[in-house]
Amino acid sequence: MLCSPNYGNSIINVISSIRRFYRFAYLYPTIELLDKALDKNYSNTVVIFIDGMGSDILRKNVKNGDFLKVNKVSDITSVFPSGGVPALCSILSGIAPNEHGNLGRLLFFKEYGLTYDMFTKKMWKTEIPVNIGAETALAFEDIFVDFSSSGKNRPAHRTDTFVLSDDILHTSTTQILCKSFEDICRKLSDITRTVSDTFSFVYWTGTANTIRAGGTASEELYRELSGINYHLQNLCKNTKDTLFIITSTSGYIDSDTVNLADYPALCDCFYMNPILEPRASSFFIKPDRTENFTYQFTEAFGKDFLLYPKSEAVRLFGAYRPHFKTDDFIGDFIAAATGKKTFRYGTRQRSAKAFTGGITEEEMLVPLIICSTEKTSLYEQLI
Repeated sequence: MLCSPNYGNSIINVISSIRRFYRFAYLYPTIELLDKALDKNYSNTVVIFIDGMGSDILRKNVKNGDFLKVNKVSDITSVFPSGGVPALCSILSGIAPNEHGNLGRLLFFKEYGLTYDMFTKKMWKTEIPVNIGAETALAFEDIFVDFSSSGKNRPAHRTDTFVLSDDILHTSTTQILCKSFEDICRKLSDITRTVSDTFSFVYWTGTANTIRAGGTASEELYRELSGINYHLQNLCKNTKDTLFIITSTSGYIDSDTVNLADYPALCDCFYMNPILEPRASSFFIKPDRTENFTYQFTEAFGKDFLLYPKSEAVRLFGAYRPHFKTDDFIGDFIAAATGKKTFRYGTRQRSAKAFTGGITEEEMLVPLIICSTEKTSLYEQLI
Protein backbone atom coordinates (compact mmCIF):
# COMPACT_ATOMS: atom_id res chain seq x y z
CA MET A 1 0.00 0.00 0.00
CA LEU A 2 1.10 3.53 -0.76
CA CYS A 3 1.17 6.34 1.78
CA SER A 4 1.87 10.00 1.08
CA PRO A 5 3.02 12.27 3.90
CA ASN A 6 0.17 13.69 5.95
CA TYR A 7 1.39 17.02 7.26
CA GLY A 8 -1.59 17.21 9.59
CA ASN A 9 -0.69 13.93 11.32
CA SER A 10 3.04 13.39 11.09
CA ILE A 11 6.28 13.47 13.03
CA ILE A 12 6.33 17.25 12.47
CA ASN A 13 2.99 17.57 14.23
CA VAL A 14 4.46 15.79 17.26
CA ILE A 15 6.97 18.62 17.49
CA SER A 16 4.19 21.19 17.00
CA SER A 17 2.34 19.74 20.00
CA ILE A 18 5.48 19.97 22.11
CA ARG A 19 6.13 23.54 21.01
CA ARG A 20 2.52 24.47 21.74
CA PHE A 21 2.73 23.05 25.27
CA TYR A 22 5.86 25.04 26.06
CA ARG A 23 4.36 28.13 24.38
CA PHE A 24 6.84 28.26 21.52
CA ALA A 25 5.79 29.27 18.01
CA TYR A 26 4.87 26.44 15.63
CA LEU A 27 3.92 26.28 11.96
CA TYR A 28 2.14 22.98 11.41
CA PRO A 29 -1.00 21.77 13.25
CA THR A 30 -0.73 19.91 16.53
CA ILE A 31 -2.00 16.39 17.32
CA GLU A 32 -5.05 16.67 19.57
CA LEU A 33 -4.46 13.34 21.28
CA LEU A 34 -0.94 14.38 22.21
CA ASP A 35 -2.08 17.85 23.26
CA LYS A 36 -4.46 16.30 25.79
CA ALA A 37 -1.68 14.17 27.25
CA LEU A 38 0.71 17.11 27.51
CA ASP A 39 -1.93 19.34 29.07
CA LYS A 40 -2.00 17.10 32.14
CA ASN A 41 1.18 18.97 33.09
CA TYR A 42 3.71 16.29 33.96
CA SER A 43 6.87 17.54 35.59
CA ASN A 44 9.06 15.84 32.97
CA THR A 45 8.60 15.33 29.25
CA VAL A 46 10.68 12.75 27.38
CA VAL A 47 10.56 12.49 23.58
CA ILE A 48 12.20 9.42 22.05
CA PHE A 49 12.74 8.92 18.32
CA ILE A 50 13.81 5.34 17.56
CA ASP A 51 15.13 5.67 14.02
CA GLY A 52 13.79 2.89 11.79
CA MET A 53 11.04 1.60 14.09
CA GLY A 54 8.16 1.99 11.65
CA SER A 55 4.68 0.63 12.32
CA ASP A 56 5.27 -2.38 10.07
CA ILE A 57 8.54 -3.23 11.80
CA LEU A 58 6.86 -2.88 15.19
CA ARG A 59 4.09 -5.20 14.04
CA LYS A 60 6.52 -7.87 12.81
CA ASN A 61 9.07 -7.76 15.61
CA VAL A 62 7.25 -6.96 18.86
CA LYS A 63 4.84 -9.31 20.59
CA ASN A 64 1.22 -8.45 21.25
CA GLY A 65 0.92 -7.38 24.87
CA ASP A 66 4.44 -5.93 25.00
CA PHE A 67 4.94 -2.39 26.28
CA LEU A 68 5.50 -0.77 22.88
CA LYS A 69 2.32 -2.21 21.41
CA VAL A 70 0.12 -1.74 24.48
CA ASN A 71 0.94 1.98 24.63
CA LYS A 72 0.67 2.65 20.91
CA VAL A 73 -2.17 5.14 20.34
CA SER A 74 -2.05 5.70 16.58
CA ASP A 75 -0.05 5.68 13.37
CA ILE A 76 1.39 8.90 11.99
CA THR A 77 3.45 9.54 8.86
CA SER A 78 7.01 10.53 8.25
CA VAL A 79 7.92 13.37 5.91
CA PHE A 80 9.02 13.04 2.29
CA PRO A 81 11.59 11.78 1.66
CA SER A 82 11.07 9.55 4.68
CA GLY A 83 14.03 9.01 6.95
CA GLY A 84 17.61 10.23 6.71
CA VAL A 85 18.53 13.89 6.52
CA PRO A 86 15.02 15.22 5.71
CA ALA A 87 13.31 13.52 8.65
CA LEU A 88 16.04 14.30 11.17
CA CYS A 89 16.03 17.99 10.24
CA SER A 90 12.23 18.02 10.41
CA ILE A 91 12.00 16.66 13.96
CA LEU A 92 14.63 19.14 15.14
CA SER A 93 13.07 22.15 13.44
CA GLY A 94 9.36 21.29 13.50
CA ILE A 95 9.02 22.19 9.82
CA ALA A 96 8.90 20.14 6.61
CA PRO A 97 11.74 19.58 4.11
CA ASN A 98 10.16 22.19 1.86
CA GLU A 99 10.77 24.83 4.53
CA HIS A 100 14.16 23.81 5.94
CA GLY A 101 15.61 22.87 2.54
CA ASN A 102 17.35 19.64 3.58
CA LEU A 103 15.62 17.52 0.94
CA GLY A 104 18.04 14.60 0.94
CA ARG A 105 21.49 13.31 1.63
CA LEU A 106 22.88 14.23 -1.81
CA LEU A 107 22.30 17.84 -2.80
CA PHE A 108 23.56 19.72 -5.85
CA PHE A 109 24.83 23.23 -5.18
CA LYS A 110 24.72 24.97 -8.53
CA GLU A 111 26.81 27.89 -7.30
CA TYR A 112 29.74 25.49 -6.91
CA GLY A 113 28.79 22.99 -9.60
CA LEU A 114 29.08 19.99 -7.30
CA THR A 115 26.99 17.39 -5.50
CA TYR A 116 27.53 17.36 -1.74
CA ASP A 117 26.91 14.56 0.76
CA MET A 118 25.19 16.13 3.79
CA PHE A 119 26.24 13.26 6.09
CA THR A 120 29.89 12.78 5.15
CA LYS A 121 30.47 16.44 4.16
CA LYS A 122 32.30 15.24 1.07
CA MET A 123 31.91 15.66 -2.66
CA TRP A 124 29.86 12.97 -4.37
CA LYS A 125 31.92 10.35 -6.26
CA THR A 126 35.36 11.74 -5.37
CA GLU A 127 34.67 11.62 -1.60
CA ILE A 128 36.94 14.63 -1.15
CA PRO A 129 36.11 16.65 1.99
CA VAL A 130 34.93 20.15 1.06
CA ASN A 131 33.62 23.17 2.88
CA ILE A 132 31.08 24.94 0.70
CA GLY A 133 28.95 26.38 3.48
CA ALA A 134 26.14 23.88 2.89
CA GLU A 135 25.31 23.60 6.57
CA THR A 136 25.17 27.40 6.85
CA ALA A 137 22.96 27.78 3.78
CA LEU A 138 20.58 25.11 5.09
CA ALA A 139 20.75 26.07 8.77
CA PHE A 140 17.54 26.20 10.79
CA GLU A 141 16.57 27.09 14.33
CA ASP A 142 16.08 23.88 16.28
CA ILE A 143 13.71 23.40 19.19
CA PHE A 144 16.52 23.74 21.73
CA VAL A 145 17.03 27.41 20.90
CA ASP A 146 13.69 28.13 22.54
CA PHE A 147 14.46 25.94 25.52
CA SER A 148 17.83 27.59 26.09
CA SER A 149 16.36 31.10 26.04
CA SER A 150 14.30 32.52 28.84
CA GLY A 151 11.93 35.42 28.90
CA LYS A 152 8.36 36.37 29.70
CA ASN A 153 6.23 33.23 30.03
CA ARG A 154 9.22 31.13 28.99
CA PRO A 155 10.98 29.77 32.06
CA ALA A 156 14.31 28.16 31.38
CA HIS A 157 14.15 24.38 31.08
CA ARG A 158 16.87 21.86 31.47
CA THR A 159 17.35 20.13 28.14
CA ASP A 160 19.21 16.95 27.37
CA THR A 161 19.90 15.42 23.98
CA PHE A 162 21.02 11.85 23.49
CA VAL A 163 22.73 10.78 20.29
CA LEU A 164 24.70 7.80 19.10
CA SER A 165 27.48 9.72 17.38
CA ASP A 166 28.93 13.21 17.34
CA ASP A 167 28.54 13.24 13.56
CA ILE A 168 24.82 12.43 13.60
CA LEU A 169 23.36 15.41 15.40
CA HIS A 170 24.50 18.95 16.09
CA THR A 171 22.07 21.09 18.06
CA SER A 172 22.04 24.20 20.19
CA THR A 173 22.09 22.22 23.42
CA THR A 174 24.57 20.09 25.29
CA GLN A 175 24.71 16.56 23.96
CA ILE A 176 25.00 13.44 26.07
CA LEU A 177 26.40 10.52 24.12
CA CYS A 178 25.24 7.03 25.03
CA LYS A 179 26.59 3.77 23.66
CA SER A 180 23.47 1.68 24.23
CA PHE A 181 19.75 2.09 24.70
CA GLU A 182 20.19 0.79 28.23
CA ASP A 183 22.57 3.70 28.88
CA ILE A 184 19.95 6.11 27.56
CA CYS A 185 17.29 4.76 29.89
CA ARG A 186 19.66 4.86 32.83
CA LYS A 187 20.46 8.50 32.13
CA LEU A 188 16.77 9.36 31.70
CA SER A 189 16.04 7.72 35.02
CA ASP A 190 18.68 9.86 36.72
CA ILE A 191 17.34 13.06 35.17
CA THR A 192 13.66 12.50 35.90
CA ARG A 193 14.34 11.30 39.44
CA THR A 194 16.65 14.09 40.54
CA VAL A 195 15.55 17.14 38.53
CA SER A 196 12.08 18.61 38.00
CA ASP A 197 10.70 20.51 35.03
CA THR A 198 12.81 18.75 32.39
CA PHE A 199 12.55 18.19 28.67
CA SER A 200 14.64 15.38 27.23
CA PHE A 201 15.02 14.52 23.56
CA VAL A 202 16.35 11.16 22.41
CA TYR A 203 17.42 10.24 18.89
CA TRP A 204 18.50 6.59 18.75
CA THR A 205 20.06 5.26 15.53
CA GLY A 206 21.00 1.76 16.64
CA THR A 207 17.75 0.20 15.41
CA ALA A 208 18.13 1.66 11.91
CA ASN A 209 21.69 0.38 11.74
CA THR A 210 20.47 -3.11 12.63
CA ILE A 211 17.72 -2.95 9.98
CA ARG A 212 20.07 -1.81 7.22
CA ALA A 213 22.47 -4.62 8.01
CA GLY A 214 20.01 -7.49 8.41
CA GLY A 215 16.66 -6.45 6.99
CA THR A 216 13.28 -5.86 8.59
CA ALA A 217 12.74 -9.31 10.10
CA SER A 218 16.13 -10.52 11.34
CA GLU A 219 16.90 -12.20 14.64
CA GLU A 220 19.19 -9.29 15.49
CA LEU A 221 16.36 -6.80 15.02
CA TYR A 222 13.99 -8.89 17.12
CA ARG A 223 16.54 -8.94 19.95
CA GLU A 224 17.21 -5.20 19.55
CA LEU A 225 13.53 -4.27 19.83
CA SER A 226 12.97 -6.76 22.64
CA GLY A 227 15.74 -5.01 24.58
CA ILE A 228 14.30 -1.56 23.85
CA ASN A 229 10.85 -2.76 24.92
CA TYR A 230 12.27 -4.18 28.16
CA HIS A 231 14.28 -1.09 29.09
CA LEU A 232 11.45 1.33 28.30
CA GLN A 233 8.96 -0.73 30.29
CA ASN A 234 11.26 -0.74 33.33
CA LEU A 235 12.00 2.97 32.93
CA CYS A 236 8.32 3.91 32.86
CA LYS A 237 7.52 1.56 35.72
CA ASN A 238 10.11 3.19 37.95
CA THR A 239 9.58 6.82 36.93
CA LYS A 240 7.03 9.29 38.26
CA ASP A 241 5.64 12.60 37.03
CA THR A 242 6.85 11.93 33.47
CA LEU A 243 5.21 11.79 30.07
CA PHE A 244 6.99 9.57 27.53
CA ILE A 245 6.36 10.23 23.83
CA ILE A 246 7.89 7.53 21.64
CA THR A 247 7.92 7.40 17.86
CA SER A 248 10.29 7.07 14.90
CA THR A 249 11.58 9.12 12.01
CA SER A 250 10.56 6.46 9.46
CA GLY A 251 10.19 2.77 8.79
CA TYR A 252 12.21 0.61 6.39
CA ILE A 253 11.47 -1.82 3.59
CA ASP A 254 13.55 -4.79 2.38
CA SER A 255 14.88 -3.79 -1.02
CA ASP A 256 17.19 -4.70 -3.90
CA THR A 257 19.48 -2.08 -5.42
CA VAL A 258 19.48 -1.24 -9.13
CA ASN A 259 22.44 0.59 -10.65
CA LEU A 260 21.19 3.27 -13.01
CA ALA A 261 24.48 3.03 -14.90
CA ASP A 262 23.18 -0.28 -16.27
CA TYR A 263 20.53 1.70 -18.18
CA PRO A 264 22.60 3.84 -20.59
CA ALA A 265 19.63 4.98 -22.70
CA LEU A 266 17.99 6.34 -19.55
CA CYS A 267 21.18 7.93 -18.25
CA ASP A 268 21.70 9.63 -21.61
CA CYS A 269 18.63 11.73 -20.80
CA PHE A 270 20.19 13.13 -17.63
CA TYR A 271 21.41 16.71 -17.60
CA MET A 272 23.33 15.87 -14.40
CA ASN A 273 23.47 13.09 -11.82
CA PRO A 274 20.31 12.33 -9.79
CA ILE A 275 20.27 13.67 -6.23
CA LEU A 276 18.37 13.42 -2.90
CA GLU A 277 17.82 9.79 -1.79
CA PRO A 278 18.06 6.31 -3.40
CA ARG A 279 14.29 5.80 -3.00
CA ALA A 280 13.33 9.44 -3.58
CA SER A 281 15.38 10.66 -6.51
CA SER A 282 15.41 14.04 -8.20
CA PHE A 283 16.10 13.88 -11.94
CA PHE A 284 17.30 16.80 -14.08
CA ILE A 285 16.58 16.07 -17.73
CA LYS A 286 18.03 17.51 -20.93
CA PRO A 287 15.47 19.86 -22.53
CA ASP A 288 14.98 17.73 -25.64
CA ARG A 289 14.82 14.38 -23.81
CA THR A 290 11.76 14.75 -21.57
CA GLU A 291 9.47 12.43 -23.55
CA ASN A 292 12.22 9.89 -24.05
CA PHE A 293 13.05 9.95 -20.33
CA THR A 294 9.46 9.37 -19.21
CA TYR A 295 9.13 6.49 -21.68
CA GLN A 296 12.44 4.86 -20.72
CA PHE A 297 11.78 5.30 -17.01
CA THR A 298 8.24 3.94 -17.12
CA GLU A 299 9.34 0.92 -19.13
CA ALA A 300 12.17 0.08 -16.74
CA PHE A 301 10.80 1.13 -13.34
CA GLY A 302 7.10 1.92 -13.67
CA LYS A 303 6.18 -0.98 -11.38
CA ASP A 304 8.44 0.21 -8.57
CA PHE A 305 8.38 4.02 -8.72
CA LEU A 306 5.90 6.82 -9.23
CA LEU A 307 7.26 9.58 -11.43
CA TYR A 308 6.08 13.07 -10.48
CA PRO A 309 6.71 16.12 -12.64
CA LYS A 310 8.10 19.02 -10.66
CA SER A 311 4.75 20.84 -10.59
CA GLU A 312 3.15 17.88 -8.79
CA ALA A 313 6.14 16.83 -6.71
CA VAL A 314 6.47 20.04 -4.70
CA ARG A 315 3.44 19.16 -2.54
CA LEU A 316 5.20 16.04 -1.24
CA PHE A 317 7.84 18.12 0.54
CA GLY A 318 5.61 20.39 2.63
CA ALA A 319 2.85 22.96 2.63
CA TYR A 320 4.31 26.38 3.43
CA ARG A 321 6.80 28.90 2.07
CA PRO A 322 9.79 27.02 0.63
CA HIS A 323 13.39 27.51 1.63
CA PHE A 324 15.31 29.54 -0.95
CA LYS A 325 17.30 26.41 -1.95
CA THR A 326 14.34 24.03 -2.23
CA ASP A 327 13.61 24.86 -5.86
CA ASP A 328 17.24 24.14 -6.79
CA PHE A 329 17.00 20.61 -5.43
CA ILE A 330 13.70 19.57 -7.05
CA GLY A 331 14.51 18.56 -10.61
CA ASP A 332 12.24 18.10 -13.60
CA PHE A 333 10.96 14.85 -12.08
CA ILE A 334 10.87 13.18 -8.66
CA ALA A 335 10.82 9.38 -8.55
CA ALA A 336 9.20 8.10 -5.34
CA ALA A 337 9.66 4.41 -4.60
CA THR A 338 6.48 2.32 -4.40
CA GLY A 339 8.04 -1.13 -4.73
CA LYS A 340 11.16 -2.95 -3.60
CA LYS A 341 13.77 -1.45 -5.88
CA THR A 342 16.31 1.13 -4.74
CA PHE A 343 18.52 3.18 -7.05
CA ARG A 344 22.26 3.35 -7.10
CA TYR A 345 23.90 6.17 -9.00
CA GLY A 346 27.05 4.30 -10.01
CA THR A 347 28.90 5.10 -6.79
CA ARG A 348 30.28 2.97 -4.00
CA GLN A 349 26.99 2.95 -2.16
CA ARG A 350 26.98 1.02 1.09
CA SER A 351 25.43 -2.40 0.81
CA ALA A 352 22.21 -2.74 2.78
CA LYS A 353 19.28 -5.11 2.95
CA ALA A 354 16.67 -2.48 3.74
CA PHE A 355 16.17 1.17 2.83
CA THR A 356 13.89 4.10 3.53
CA GLY A 357 12.84 7.22 1.65
CA GLY A 358 9.90 6.00 -0.45
CA ILE A 359 6.13 6.29 -0.12
CA THR A 360 5.21 2.75 0.90
CA GLU A 361 3.37 2.23 4.17
CA GLU A 362 6.38 0.30 5.42
CA GLU A 363 8.52 3.41 5.14
CA MET A 364 6.02 6.18 5.80
CA LEU A 365 3.94 4.95 8.75
CA VAL A 366 5.42 5.18 12.25
CA PRO A 367 3.78 4.50 15.63
CA LEU A 368 2.86 7.18 18.12
CA ILE A 369 3.38 5.68 21.58
CA ILE A 370 2.39 7.60 24.70
CA CYS A 371 3.05 6.43 28.24
CA SER A 372 2.30 8.53 31.30
CA THR A 373 3.55 7.73 34.77
CA GLU A 374 2.04 8.42 38.17
CA LYS A 375 1.69 12.09 39.04
CA THR A 376 2.89 12.87 42.55
CA SER A 377 3.33 16.64 42.32
CA LEU A 378 1.24 19.71 41.67
CA TYR A 379 3.47 20.85 38.84
CA GLU A 380 1.73 23.27 36.51
CA GLN A 381 2.94 25.07 33.43
CA LEU A 382 3.38 28.75 34.18
CA ILE A 383 0.92 31.10 32.50
